[in-house]
Amino acid sequence: MRYSVDRRSVLAGMGAIGAGLLARGAWAQPAAPGYPADYGAIIEGSKAEGRLFMYSNMSAKSWVGIQERFSELYPWIEVEILELDSSELLERYLAEEGTGAPTCDFLTSGALERWHTLMAQDEVLHYASPEEGNFPEWSRPQPGIYTIAVDPLVTAFNKLILPEEMRPKSLTHMAELATAHPDVFDGKIAVFGADVSTAGFLAHKAYTDKYGDAAWETLRAFGPMTKSETSAGVVVEKILTGEYVAGYFLPSGIPWQSSKDPSREAVIGWDFCHDGQGMAIRTSAIPKAAKNVNCAKLWLDVTLSFEGQKGLVKGARTPLRADVTQADTGGEWTLESVTEAVGAENIMTPTYDPKLFADKDAYIARWKEAFGRPA
Repeated sequence: MRYSVDRRSVLAGMGAIGAGLLARGAWAQPAAPGYPADYGAIIEGSKAEGRLFMYSNMSAKSWVGIQERFSELYPWIEVEILELDSSELLERYLAEEGTGAPTCDFLTSGALERWHTLMAQDEVLHYASPEEGNFPEWSRPQPGIYTIAVDPLVTAFNKLILPEEMRPKSLTHMAELATAHPDVFDGKIAVFGADVSTAGFLAHKAYTDKYGDAAWETLRAFGPMTKSETSAGVVVEKILTGEYVAGYFLPSGIPWQSSKDPSREAVIGWDFCHDGQGMAIRTSAIPKAAKNVNCAKLWLDVTLSFEGQKGLVKGARTPLRADVTQADTGGEWTLESVTEAVGAENIMTPTYDPKLFADKDAYIARWKEAFGRPA
């Protein structure tokens, strides 16, 4: 794997062993039992294409487990990933498609508002994956659009500064701690702010929709003590240095990885939000302007497969398939195990409902008031 200055990564699938197996036709059959009888036509079509070009807000490292499985099955396909910001990559695709310029074969982004644009403009290939029945209905908002993973939005904290009893386990607990210890928490809490982050907006809105006025009172208790950030990596680094003592609604990948790093685990800790566990989505689709459609279909199907979902944990992503358990992932978290840990009643299930954004400006204005931000 290599990285260039434009964050473009090539994951090559063809090795000497793979080439030998290919010559013997080892990949002539469908990837899994239960696939349609004509699935072999997709596989054969991919051999003429030989390449998959993807726009992704997930790094190449996040895809490594998927790539391992993909290369076992289809070693003749070279996978190239261009890493872009969630919103930027969907806007880039639309601009390229609109001018007839060459574009990508596969999209992965967490920018929910931009997905609504693609759905409204019918820009997604309506591909019915053989794996789609293994995923909840909410995760498939339109034919061809698939939620491939979720990122629990967790709380992280500095264990050297905060003793066990002062490590927030929920937003109500955060409010209690900040009220009792303003000298410790004031100006030292980081948040994915609703004013600067779509993920932060959706998480806060899910929380206030769930608890109503009580949630707003909770947020007002510590909101003015917080600072908005848009990068979990930045928050974790500042927690490690003590600039922040805690952060919340952070996508889980970096806090989880940091807590496993021997050089960091003594300092950084994390927990779920036990009174309102938010989930950030990772959404994928094959755009209608894709050139290497067969390769894209194979990549999507592997990503949604049991083995592919297991592979997600190698990139610190959380499998969505209900039949993938912690026993399958070596103890790494899955949606099912997160639900068991916090209770189903505390999971704020994601939704693609466009009504979420109908009153966005008014909501952010109210959020800013609660958090003491300028209007």
